[in-house]
Amino acid sequence: RSAKKLAKQGVRSLHVVVSNEERQKLIALMGEEGVNAISYGNGVTAREAAVRFKAGEGDALIGTAANFGEGVDLPRQTAPVIFVLSPAYPPPNAPRTQFEERRYGNNRWAIWNWRVMLAALQVRGRNIRSEDDLGVTIFISQQFRRVVFASLPKTFQSSYKGDLTLDQCVKEAVELVG
Repeated sequence: RSAKKLAKQGVRSLHVVVSNEERQKLIALMGEEGVNAISYGNGVTAREAAVRFKAGEGDALIGTAANFGEGVDLPRQTAPVIFVLSPAYPPPNAPRTQFEERRYGNNRWAIWNWRVMLAALQVRGRNIRSEDDLGVTIFISQQFRRVVFASLPKTFQSSYKGDLTLDQCVKEAVELVG
């Protein structure tokens, strides 16, 4: 619904999720809400979807952190609002997770949080590529609270707002970039 509100105001957005399953669910939800969303799959590569979006097609670009979390430039109001749904903590049953639990014990959280911090910084940088760019990144999950502010450069820490509801975030985003 937030993407629909933004689209009605002429504000395009990028939506980053952790898994392909979440991406497909979000695409379906966007379709139900009537949002013109672009993503990859069915013969369309992530690169092709990003190029089409940059060319002006669609109101929302949806992808996983693996594809759109870094390396995609969306400057000059291409996607001034970014939604990041949840941090990419490792799956509990993955061999790497189990190894790190055995090897590092409770210290594993420092490693996992560090990785989430790096990923958050990367996603945040998709729409702000120069001093002239203007953008908002909305981190949806409360799990981001412990890592996002600490990961921000000092120049961005004054812009951080961690006490807003989603509706308040969207309203402020429209006021800022709309």
